[in-house]
Order: sequence, then structure tokens, then C-alpha cells
Amino acid sequence: MSSQVYEKFTPLHNAKLVLGYLTSMVDEQEDNLPYWLILPHKKPAEAAHCRVDDAELVGSWYEAIDAVRKMLKTEEGAAVQQSFYRHLMKSWGEHGLRFHEPYPWTHTNHSSFHEMGYILPALNRMLENDPGDQEAESRAAGLVRGMRSLVIERKVRTFWSGDYEEQEPLYEFPNDVYLQDGGFELSRHTGRGEQAIRNAIVLHSLVRRYEIAGDEAALDLATGIANHLLGPSRYFNYRMEFFGHVHSAGWVASGLVRLGRVTGKERYIKAGKGIYDYIRSLSSSFGWVPEYAQWHPPHEEHCETCCIKDMIECANELILAGYEEYWEDMTLFARNQLVENQLKVSSYVVTDNTRADEAGITYREIDKE
Repeated sequence: MSSQVYEKFTPLHNAKLVLGYLTSMVDEQEDNLPYWLILPHKKPAEAAHCRVDDAELVGSWYEAIDAVRKMLKTEEGAAVQQSFYRHLMKSWGEHGLRFHEPYPWTHTNHSSFHEMGYILPALNRMLENDPGDQEAESRAAGLVRGMRSLVIERKVRTFWSGDYEEQEPLYEFPNDVYLQDGGFELSRHTGRGEQAIRNAIVLHSLVRRYEIAGDEAALDLATGIANHLLGPSRYFNYRMEFFGHVHSAGWVASGLVRLGRVTGKERYIKAGKGIYDYIRSLSSSFGWVPEYAQWHPPHEEHCETCCIKDMIECANELILAGYEEYWEDMTLFARNQLVENQLKVSSYVVTDNTRADEAGITYREIDKE
């Protein structure tokens, strides 16, 4: 019987592979705009642009490339990081919202509050790197105030037994999509449902914004969103169980714990811990996390890497809140799932480097690390 040799966990090596991906899966003709849609199983393999490239990706990839470059202490990727910065600083519109450029592969130009949960963290990171970055500061402050101006503020609870003033801020967005030309058009929606939770992923970055800049508007918005989510939205039951999108719920849980730590309000920490523990109860012993809760039969469920990120981040927040038992979870998620999701062998990828790029699609060097 042959013995199994396990790969040693070497985070810096994994970070180098990440940096290679972030600097290669970009379009040099479009100032290193990321390619979100990678299709390695097609023959030939291809990478294609879609709307999300200039929405979520420019924010999340900015955070990612900044993090791995700091881990590796390298100047490699600096030019690509600056490209992401330039993309982030374009396409801003009314109410401080970020939209996207009118590329040939995009359709109706809109902003979603879910996407702002990717944009604000990137702006926070810019300001952590350079507190004197006036453009990033202006965009972050404008985004927070713009979102705050668009919420519905629930002030009075009108019931059959009478009218009762709400004692704490309660904020919710009227919709999950805001059109560049038209604003809130309630006949339109993203179709993803679960607006309360998907719109609330900005919670963690709002708290960070308050910590970085002392921005009271950010803390107010975070508090109002959290109160609505844990109250009138009825998204979670008394055990913090839910039906739906694990990525959004896990990300919100990390924001709740951070909000509780910053404000000293234990109920937010307890709620975030409850959500985390529920997701953990649906996950495997080795670190696999389902993409959705109670949507598909367990044997049909997939693991979305975004969920692994959320569980690592939330475990870290819980550790900082005093729950040191979550260190083991951090290791399981990072070593057993996140690293194992990383593609390290590309010999199966069929490429055609002679084929010219066309209409937002490239075929060149898809097999490169």
C-alpha cells in the first residue's frame, strides 16, 4: 500500500499563486480590468468580461492584491494595483454611489447596495494605507452619506393596539438596485431576493469606516441596518437560523460582531456568534461551508469560496471578542478548504494562444499561473 503524502501548508506560497492570478487574469487593453468569467474547461479555454468585472471585482481584487503584496513584501503587482485604484475612482454618480463604465458587454447601468459592500472596504484599505488620500476620503464619505440619504427610516410602529415610537434607529433600503438613469424603479429588482441580508453586507465596512475616520454617519447607518436586520426584517429566528445566502449572512455576522465590539453592545456580538454557529452546524468537520442554507438538499449543495472568506473573517472577529476557541476553525477553513480550492495544476487546460481577442474575450495563456 502506497503512503499518502500531504502537501505542506505554506501560506506565502499560496499568496504568491494568488498574486500570479490577480496580475495575469486582467485585460491590459482596458487598464488591467479583471476578468471574472474564467472557463478553463472550454476548448480552447477562455476568459470573458461581464458587468461584475467593473463592479464587485475592482473592489475585492484591490483588497486582495494589497493584502498578498504586503504578505510577500514585494513590489510585484504594484502597477496592477494602481490600475484597480484608477478603476475604483471612476464611474461615481448621484448619492455617492459607484456605478460602472459603459463597456460593450454591460447592459443597464446600475448600482446595487450589495456591491457597495465591496467598494467601501477597498476605500477603507486605501485610507489605511494613506490617511492623506483625499480622493478616497471624499468617495468614502460621500458613499456613506449617499446610502444614508436613501434608506427608509422606520420611526413609528403603527399597530391595531396603537402607535409606538421606535426607540432605536431602523433603516432599510427601498430596493436592491439603483438605476443610473432613473434611481429607484420598483418594477426592477436584481431577482436575487433576500434584500434585507444582501443589502446589509456593507455593515462590516461601515463599522471599519467609523474606526478609521471617526465617521458618525457610518456608525449610525451600521446601527440602523443592524437593528432592522435583527428586528422587523424577520430574517433570522430566535436561534439565528435562516434560509438563504450563506455568503451574505456570514459577512453580516462579522459586521455584527465588530459593531458589538466597537459599541460595547453585547447583543450584536451574540447575534453574530449565533449566525456563525448556525452556519458552522451546516458545514463539514473539515471546513467545507454550503453556499446556501436550507435551499437545496445537502447532497446538491456547493461550497462557495466567498463563504470561506466570511467564516475566516467572522471567526477572527469572534476571537477578538474573546472567543478564542475559534482559532481551530480559522485553521480548518484556511488549510482544508481555502487552500484546497486553489487551482495549482493547469496541464488539463487547452489553450490557443494564436487566437485573437474578440468582444471582451481572451484566449491567451489561460493555463498560466
